[in-house]
Amino acid sequence: MFEDQMNQIAPANEQATSMVSGVSTLGTVSAIPYGLGQPQIMDSGNAEQTIESTIDRLDQVEQLLGDSSATPKTVGQAIDQLSNQTAELRQTMETLPADHPLQEIGNEVSVLATVESIKWNRGDYL
Repeated sequence: MFEDQMNQIAPANEQATSMVSGVSTLGTVSAIPYGLGQPQIMDSGNAEQTIESTIDRLDQVEQLLGDSSATPKTVGQAIDQLSNQTAELRQTMETLPADHPLQEIGNEVSVLATVESIKWNRGDYL
């Protein structure tokens, strides 16, 4: 009786085994490199800080230009700091993807800071 039941179950097990044999195992799944197919999330904290620092430098230059007691040397030093900050901003923007939302803001701030430096060096504010 037990033997008859086993004979009935055995063909069913063979059929199930043949159906499952085409399915991949966890060994092949673990061979997929980590991060492949997963969305890449760019940490934009550094870009935000650099943009903010450049805007702060622009504000400092604006205040110095509006201050009648500021000397040209003081303004020139602030412009030099602004130029250095702008170079850092450009480098930071290069690390972000082209379609990142901060790209447009960073580029606009960079252009504005560059224009202000050019105006100072040209003598527009003297």
